[in-house]
Amino acid sequence: MYLDESHKQLEALNEKRPGVVQMVKLADKERESLETVKNEAEDYMLKELSLLKWQEKAVKFVSEDNAVKMEETKKTASGLQENIIVEREKIQDNLKALKELETLHNKHMKRQEELDTTLKRCKDEFKEFERQDVKHREDLKHVKQKIKKMEEKAEKDATKITEITRQSEESTDLIPKLEEDILSSQHQ
Repeated sequence: MYLDESHKQLEALNEKRPGVVQMVKLADKERESLETVKNEAEDYMLKELSLLKWQEKAVKFVSEDNAVKMEETKKTASGLQENIIVEREKIQDNLKALKELETLHNKHMKRQEELDTTLKRCKDEFKEFERQDVKHREDLKHVKQKIKKMEEKAEKDATKITEITRQSEESTDLIPKLEEDILSSQHQ
């Protein structure tokens, strides 16, 4: 009886054996196909890591380049500020000279009125003063033109400074974003 039972168990196991062997073969095939996918995934991850390293280098390079450009922009802006100060001083000097010329011109005009009263006696002197008056008017006109040109140049310089300041602010605003991108790429 014990033998019959063992025999029955042996037959049952023999019947199950081909199914189990088949399942083991299928599992081996599936494992082999998953091995290829695993290798592809590992290759992809290595390439992704390499890409991230290159991106980190690129961001570092751009950051260093921006730092150099920002320093150059600061130097340029500083030079322009100094030029503006110099030009403003020149404008002040020219305004002072213009006031002096206007005062001188007004004095000549008074003198001219005095000469009008003595015109009959001093016609030759009057002609000389008239020539001087014309010269002073020319000088005044020239100085006004010079001042106008300097004011226009000062306006252009102010516009340039505003543009450089704006670019500097944009560069300054971009640095935290680049640093954040670097940190973000490092954490990944």
